[in-house]
This record gives sequence, C-alpha cells and structure tokens, in this order.
Amino acid sequence: MKQIELNKLIPNHPTRKHIYEKFQNLISKYINEKDYNLDDIMKIAINLERGIFNYTISIYPNRKINETWNNYFNNLYIDRAVKIYNNLNPDSSLQNKTLLNRLLSKEFNEFEISSFNSEQLFPERWKELIDKHLTNINDDLPIQIKLEDRADGLFKCGKCKSYKTEYNEKQTRSADEPTTKFCYCHKCGNRWKFC
Repeated sequence: MKQIELNKLIPNHPTRKHIYEKFQNLISKYINEKDYNLDDIMKIAINLERGIFNYTISIYPNRKINETWNNYFNNLYIDRAVKIYNNLNPDSSLQNKTLLNRLLSKEFNEFEISSFNSEQLFPERWKELIDKHLTNINDDLPIQIKLEDRADGLFKCGKCKSYKTEYNEKQTRSADEPTTKFCYCHKCGNRWKFC
C-alpha cells in the first residue's frame, strides 16, 4: 500500500490516534530498518490498534453505537492497549523480551494478539510461576504420620478401644460452663464430643 492510503487508515478519534502513535513509536524503536520500511511499521501499528478496538467492542456489554466512547468503554480500551503495549515493550517492567519478536516473525498476527490472555502474551513467565506454584503446593502438603508412629492420646476410643486419639477444646456454651472436647480416633475414624 502507498503511504497516502495508509494515512487514511489512521484513526481520527484522539484516543485511538494516540494509541496508534504509541505502537508506531515502540515498533520503530525496536524494529530492524533493513527488514521493515515505514509502511510495514504503519501497517503493524494500525492493525494492533484496530485489533484492540475490535476486541474492546467484542467484550463491551452495551453494544449501542452512540454509547461507544463512554468512560467504561474507554477504560476497557485503554486497559487492553496498555497490557499489549507493556508486553510488546522489551524494556517495560514486565521484561517480556520475546513477544515483539514473535509478532514480527508472524507467529501470530496483530489482530490475534489483542485477544491473548496473560499466559499467551508471556508464556515464559507463566510457566515459571506455575512450576514454582506446583513446587510450593507439594512442599505445603501435610506429612502423613503412620498410625504406629502416633503418640497415644488422653482419651480412649469407645468404639475400637484405642488410645490413638486427639482432641480439641472449644467453648461452645456460656463462659461459666465447661468447654466441649471434640475427639477423633486415628485408628477407626470415630468422632465424639463431651463436656
């Protein structure tokens, strides 16, 4: 496409134009000028902005045309644009170094990226977090103590006559009455309570 035709595709709405310019500046900063010319940069920026706009329209609950740019719609649009921008910018606080290269290598197009969730935008970080979480879950599991290794409790189970019991005390009635003891037998699973 010629530069004149591409200029017609640049949005006129001030918010949309600002987002387009942000993406154009970002891509111009990190792109290799040998492989891409100004038209390519403009196309990528226009398509990124359009993809975000179309995504916002698709998730916006009130689809009346005359209410498109109310505060809620504007917040949805800007939120999505900031999320995509920060993930594309290798120097942002997210430190996503791969997304821009994945976009430029045509792993996905500019319209698809606008509907990506966080895990699709930055799979390396999410894999690391999920692996860390799964490791912590395994570390936090309670250690199962064998029945033979359990110490004898204070109370004898009325069902199996074992002393492998534990109890908790709770104040279930008024303060001037005794506490209620909730007992559990580890051998047979019997539960009982008494005052």
